[in-house]
Amino acid sequence: MKRKWLALLLSCIMVVNTGVLPVAATTLDNESAVVQQMNEETSDTQEEAEEGTLKAESNFEEIAEDGDVLTADLESDTYWTTEGEKARTFQLGEENNVNDVFDYAAIAEKTDTSKYQISEIDVTIGENTLKHKVDADNKEDKTTAEEISECFRDDFVIGEDADEENFIGEGKVSLAGTANEDVTIEVIFEKVEQIADSEPAKDPAQDDADVIEDEQPAEDTTEQAEERTLLSYFRVSGTSEDFTFDKTTGEAPAVYVATDTTYISARVYPTSGDKDTSMNLTYSYTGTDGKEYEKELTCRGYYERFEAPFLAKSGKGNVLHIKASKGDVTEEYNITVKRTASLQGLTVEDQNGNPIAIDPSFNKTKTAYTVNVLDNNKTVTVKAVDPVETEYPDESQILFNGKASEDGSYKVDVADILEDGTTLVMKPDNGAEQATEYTLTIKKVTAIPMEVKLDPENAQFCLYNAKNERVYPDGGKYYLLPETDYTYTAACDGYVGKSGTINYKADDTAVLDISLEKAADGQDLPQLDAEYGGFRADSNNQSVISSKTPITKESIEVKWERQMGTSVTPSSGSTPVIVDNKVYTQSGGKLYMLDKETGEILKSSDCFMNAGFNLIPVTYGDGMIFVPLGGGIQCFNASTLESLWCYKGRTGSCNSPIRYENGRIYVGFQMGDFVCLTTTDEDPSSQDEMKTPLWTSPSSGNNGYWWAGAWTNDNYVFAVNQGGALMVMDKNTGATVQKIQTKADKVRSDVSFYNGRIYFSTQSGYLYSYNLTADGKVDLDNLIEPLYYGGQSTCTPAVYNNRLYIGISSGSTFGEDGAAILVADINPENGAMTKAYLVPTKSDFAYCQTSGLIINGYEDEDGYVYVYFLVNSAKGSLYMVKDKPSMTAPDPESGLFYTPSHEQYCIASAVADSDGTIYLKNDSAWQCAIRRAESYLKSVEVEVTGGNAVIDGGKDFAGSVKEHSVTVDMDTKSVTMNLTANEGTEIRMNGVPGEKQEIALTGDATTVEVELLKGESTRIYNFTIYRGPVLDSMEVTNNPNSGMGTKFTMDQTFDPANTEYTAGISTATKQVTDGYIWVSWADATDKLTAEAVSGVRGTPTIRTNYKGDTYVDVSFSERGVGVTTSATVKLTLTSEDGSRSRTYTVTLYTNNALPKVTLADDAVAERTDSTATVNVTTNKEGTLYYLVQKADAAAPDAETIEKDGKSIDAAEGENTLNIADLTKDGYKVYVMLKDANGAVSAVQSAELKELWIKGDLNDDGVVDLTDVSQLLDKITADEDVLLAVGDINGDGKIDLTDVSQLLDSVTAD
Repeated sequence: MKRKWLALLLSCIMVVNTGVLPVAATTLDNESAVVQQMNEETSDTQEEAEEGTLKAESNFEEIAEDGDVLTADLESDTYWTTEGEKARTFQLGEENNVNDVFDYAAIAEKTDTSKYQISEIDVTIGENTLKHKVDADNKEDKTTAEEISECFRDDFVIGEDADEENFIGEGKVSLAGTANEDVTIEVIFEKVEQIADSEPAKDPAQDDADVIEDEQPAEDTTEQAEERTLLSYFRVSGTSEDFTFDKTTGEAPAVYVATDTTYISARVYPTSGDKDTSMNLTYSYTGTDGKEYEKELTCRGYYERFEAPFLAKSGKGNVLHIKASKGDVTEEYNITVKRTASLQGLTVEDQNGNPIAIDPSFNKTKTAYTVNVLDNNKTVTVKAVDPVETEYPDESQILFNGKASEDGSYKVDVADILEDGTTLVMKPDNGAEQATEYTLTIKKVTAIPMEVKLDPENAQFCLYNAKNERVYPDGGKYYLLPETDYTYTAACDGYVGKSGTINYKADDTAVLDISLEKAADGQDLPQLDAEYGGFRADSNNQSVISSKTPITKESIEVKWERQMGTSVTPSSGSTPVIVDNKVYTQSGGKLYMLDKETGEILKSSDCFMNAGFNLIPVTYGDGMIFVPLGGGIQCFNASTLESLWCYKGRTGSCNSPIRYENGRIYVGFQMGDFVCLTTTDEDPSSQDEMKTPLWTSPSSGNNGYWWAGAWTNDNYVFAVNQGGALMVMDKNTGATVQKIQTKADKVRSDVSFYNGRIYFSTQSGYLYSYNLTADGKVDLDNLIEPLYYGGQSTCTPAVYNNRLYIGISSGSTFGEDGAAILVADINPENGAMTKAYLVPTKSDFAYCQTSGLIINGYEDEDGYVYVYFLVNSAKGSLYMVKDKPSMTAPDPESGLFYTPSHEQYCIASAVADSDGTIYLKNDSAWQCAIRRAESYLKSVEVEVTGGNAVIDGGKDFAGSVKEHSVTVDMDTKSVTMNLTANEGTEIRMNGVPGEKQEIALTGDATTVEVELLKGESTRIYNFTIYRGPVLDSMEVTNNPNSGMGTKFTMDQTFDPANTEYTAGISTATKQVTDGYIWVSWADATDKLTAEAVSGVRGTPTIRTNYKGDTYVDVSFSERGVGVTTSATVKLTLTSEDGSRSRTYTVTLYTNNALPKVTLADDAVAERTDSTATVNVTTNKEGTLYYLVQKADAAAPDAETIEKDGKSIDAAEGENTLNIADLTKDGYKVYVMLKDANGAVSAVQSAELKELWIKGDLNDDGVVDLTDVSQLLDKITADEDVLLAVGDINGDGKIDLTDVSQLLDSVTAD
């Protein structure tokens, strides 16, 4: 999903009284049901649950009181209306799709409502909780999309036009948007008896009294009432408490929030009900800047957000004044916010700055710690971090044993540590009303000195303690704790690495001898040309390409498209790289090599682990391809894709770009280490040997590296961790040379280099630049202020001509709502950065989360550079910035540039080659190549006498796309096509010149090939004209949310004229209850109906979502995990007047219920002049029939293949067809499978390409002047010449023009 990475856990927790038990939760490693865990927790030895709490027994949740059973089968799929699951784990990139409905009404229906009822639904995202009250009848006011957005803000961004899909109420929690934090749903029960007890008894005569009271005249309430009557209480998001207003004073108990909180979201409740829109509320406060602020709203029942300047990251609280008015009554209330101070970090270092592990690891909620200090140390320094210090250093200090330390550190002489230990008491002092107190007990331990002897001497030795912290030598020796496990690694370029564990007793002589074996000579690696060899194009992490890409929308041509995996899954693929005129990408645990010109898969290779939802591209270096994986790295030969070695990280995923330099790679792991590996193939006889790192620099806390690629110079490695610290590490040892904490607490950016300075963006609104000293470190004596742009950015700064480009989100500082591309100026003298202008991207409802591609191929002509960014929106569109120095406003041509045919969210950078081709990908798993076309169609008109014609389903004509459709009425005999091309372009339709021509329709589908000729360039468009009502598209998923879930595999490629389809899905661990057939059609007046044929539960339901997408819900009659079943429906599309219709028969099946054959992209394993070998995969045993025909012959049906073709006995899995008696001509092989029951699969085909070489008249494999002579001789002698050989210009005929072009081609070489 960057890409950034996110594990998104949706879990349901059922609560009764004080008892809380997780109902369902899965992990990334184990998605099995939680039943086993629950049964283990409720074994015979388990104590009986306390009264009112939940306990697990079998598949049921049970109340351990009076044998009452909460009859909710927790493993039932009824609670989730999508995917057949209640709870599941996603691994997504940040800002990734959540589109789920949790059906808590289904739980209520299975509950004994006479004793228990749902009282509250709590949804927590990150640190914020939204509480939704449920009344006794489970009928409650909806929590709206606005309230959800207000509560969770940046942690959950609602999708475009998705307000109706975001709500809590009516028995459901519906979320549709993008999440940055974990999402948890809690279902809270109450006992009916308790509820009844809490309600005051009602006087039987009260009903009559109520009527009498209603008849009384209204009192005059123009003055302030002595007892306030308008507001009852308020809630603050993230807390579980109701704060009740005092009826006399209007005051309420103070709300305490942490000092690192910069806002509150509060919801006030009227004295009756949840909202009262007739009541006006005026909120006012004095901001932290001393100014007065006011907001007027109604009591609308929403959480209202009050952020800076209401609160800042400080110890100062505030008072929110509320003036409530209804009718003639006006009352005043106050919400008082006070602060609670906690530490953000606690570390201990020795006198050399090396970390010493504390126990337990720091967490601000834990208050007692110990640390063992070796007696060889002279001093140790304790550092405590107050989050306020970064914003208001003058207001922040740490108290150590009551004494203030302004820099948050406290030095202890080891000699002074007491025998039983010395205890420090610490707490932050920043003006907060409350402060958490922490203790650290320091104990002195006698050290064991260890000597390490290495062979070779220049090998790198790394030692780690039990917390994976690096232990550094002191005076040439390592000092260890007795009887404590340490791990080590030893590695050297050209040698086989070693690793191990050591443990010494107090009286041991500690000497560690390590001798490394020299690695055997490996294979010779190819030295290839890398046009775009990694996440960024060059060694400075910049991407400046000197080529001529498309710069006008009209000139865009889609060169090729190919789907490399499954949409919105871990196999949706990575950003491509361009090496040796080939495209390299990874998807779903496979590395692929594609043809740059066609997108055809040339080779592939399996990785030793899956990549997860990893969007980080592979990296090329010296003949090797390095693949970042879910928890490691794999190295391949770039030409053969043979695996050379593997590396498994200690923790976290490899979610940052890999940097290669001089036989080493440098990369950080998410929530883990930064590592350096040599690229030596230590065991050439093995493809999966595990590498030992040269060195590892462990991360402190959770501050790993996420989308944070490194930059290196001669001596140092520069990378920024997630916590916003710029880490400068020694290139040879990994030792931290400098650690510079920025103002940012979230960073996901590579470090880029330009003109002597390094740059990186942050998610905290700061853009940083640092000068470097002569020896290569950060120049701390000449710092400049970062550029504050507000909002966040995850872009690696792209810099050229002292102009910097990044995508930003919510840039309030620059006055932009939503998102934009920031263009900034750089002062070449001191590096100072200033905003030049913004190019908004909010029209696409997303911001650019990866990095800019700079094209300077036109600079000498027009002075401009063109910068491309992809945005993370539902469309995944490409934006272009046309820019040159001194511009202070966007050029009119800057903005939305291109939207891919296969729309989906996108966290990927655009990539370009020297030919001017731009390569794109998004979460749909489609890879796409676009280029600048010399000729293109500007408009298309199709005229029908007395009828209608719809082009491309009524969408605007896209001249960039090759394939187009036209839908006309059933009885249409001909159409007139009127085409307009760019100036100087000749138009031919089916080989006939002319821009306006009448086309006779020959059947349900008529194809028109439109050829554009301009100079020596030729471009082809294909128009297919369909008669009668037809569907434009069809796909099947197991999820009723667009773009989500798992796709069924369509056994036939969709063609509107074909009416028979089968589609299957297999899953051994989950039941498939429904299939969702997504369809579209051109004529909006046509009507779709659905009819069950067989295997369908109930009636197929046709629905349209908020986007206008239509699907047919087909529910399987047979259900269950692993069940093999099928369901057939008929979909009929009928014209408005009912006179014309077309029926499509669609069969959906699960777990190989029907036979199926699969021909992979690389199915043709071998093709010679006379033979071919084709690999065919079948899902079951049967008879495999195949028929070989010339490529231009009509496709046969299954009956013809069985009758006229050949057959082999097929086993389940891969089968091989050995085809003989071929020529160099092009062929197609058609295959189908017939199982033992007589069921027949869909027909599949593979192309056997022609082997003729264009221009090779004498068939010697070389095109030279001899061939030119032969072609001329044959033409003048009127002899036949194969079109595939002699038609040099591709115009369908052979004449002297071909001789001339062939001659030009040969002489030019």
